[in-house]
Amino acid sequence: MTRTSRSLSTLVLALVAAPAVLVAQGTTTSALTGLVRDPAGKPLAGALVRIASSAMIGGEKSVRTSENGSYRFPMLVPGLYKITVASQGHSSLSGLEILELGQTSTVNWKFQPVASATVEVVSGAGIGMETATTGVSQNFASETIASLPATRTLSDILNMTPGINGSNAWGGSGSGSNAYLMDGINVGDTSGGTQWIYANMDWFDEVQVGGLGAAAEFGGFSGGFINTVVKRGGNALSGVFSSFYDSTKWQAKSSNKDWNWTQADREVPDAKNYDIRMSVGGPILKDKLWYFLSAQKEQNEMTYTGTLPTGPLPTKKINSLRVLGKLTYQVLPTATLEGMFEYDNRNIDHKYVNQTWGLYDAAAGGEQTSPSRYYSLTWTQTLGANLVLTLKGNGYNGGYDILPTHGDVNCLDIDADKFFNNLDIAERNKRGRTSFSATLDYFKSGLFSASDNHAFRIGLEREKGFSESVTSNPGGYVLTADTGDVVGGVQEYLPYGAYTIGVEDVKVHSNKTILFAQDT
Repeated sequence: MTRTSRSLSTLVLALVAAPAVLVAQGTTTSALTGLVRDPAGKPLAGALVRIASSAMIGGEKSVRTSENGSYRFPMLVPGLYKITVASQGHSSLSGLEILELGQTSTVNWKFQPVASATVEVVSGAGIGMETATTGVSQNFASETIASLPATRTLSDILNMTPGINGSNAWGGSGSGSNAYLMDGINVGDTSGGTQWIYANMDWFDEVQVGGLGAAAEFGGFSGGFINTVVKRGGNALSGVFSSFYDSTKWQAKSSNKDWNWTQADREVPDAKNYDIRMSVGGPILKDKLWYFLSAQKEQNEMTYTGTLPTGPLPTKKINSLRVLGKLTYQVLPTATLEGMFEYDNRNIDHKYVNQTWGLYDAAAGGEQTSPSRYYSLTWTQTLGANLVLTLKGNGYNGGYDILPTHGDVNCLDIDADKFFNNLDIAERNKRGRTSFSATLDYFKSGLFSASDNHAFRIGLEREKGFSESVTSNPGGYVLTADTGDVVGGVQEYLPYGAYTIGVEDVKVHSNKTILFAQDT
């Protein structure tokens, strides 16, 4: 089956904004804006505003305030920034500001008379910072993620956000209605919309969960989105190593005296798990070329109690490997190039073997392999004082296969205890997505009045995706017991029509073009 979908969406928001406005922050950046006033409270043109942060490659950045006293720093990496404001005839002002992913911080400044020792930092809310955003969202910094008392996955963090339960976000219907983004790029299943790449949460500097009112470049979703920013390294070498191990042998045995409980009920299945992680980042060339590398190896192993017709239940093993590398290069004083590669794989031995359902032969039960590869390249360049160009090329491809251990041997289904000598249905799944996008941000003050500020954004994205699912019966069909037909003491087995599907190959191709324009 082939399906082609084409969509063209145009978003135009024309707002004559107050001085505290949204200034182009994208899916991987934040922004800083504000007003500078003289001691009399009048807008001050030509004041020098400088920012510095260990998160920002290329060193300190500076701008001068416009005629209406406003300043703006678009497309900034989230992090802690030091802001310094200077103007001839006035004492310099300075302060610290935390810029969050997808947020615009508005910090207004007012110089005091020379005789005054007071430094005044004001904003529209009368405090040091005002955050402006067009949508509902919540941010989680890397320190918060590391200390969460929950399993650390994208889905778990999504469900910790107010308004989201069981991956149902703000009226969406389950995980398939959400968008999953890594560095602002959708890594969801092109067919079902669910999460496809399973990330190591140590990769991320910040995670943003949102939905209602999100900007056009977040893509299509009917629930919510979870967006992540991958670490970039820095001018200082830093890293982390962590390991985890546990075993059910360390757990207390149940002393339940309930007469319904058998000795088997009191047994704890033998299981052990370990997780080893290492991440490191730093400079190759200070303020010029940074790197971030991460690797994770995880294994979960469980041996169930009980027996099969052919012997004891086998040990079920889940092995996961996740690696990522990212380079950030300050090509020009006005241009940055970022490249990233990711690989993850999740293998499961005896996938369907468990204690309560689906008894499979010890050498069967299905073997899962699911490798995925992701790559991206992003170019960001400032073209003059008021123009920023962002180009992105990216994609991923991966598989999700569940194959029979016994190869093409027919599956034998004994009705009496649902024992299978082989996997009854084999699956081969492939997913892939590639996209290219170009976004142009233009900033203009005093367009309609002396005090207004505008952030125009125009974007074009072209995306191609594919999905293929192949299912079949090993050997062509499943043999099931005909309990009423015993010939010479030997049970007969016949093809069971409901299980005979032959080979079913479903292919989906999608092509999408998005054009958007907005004025904030």
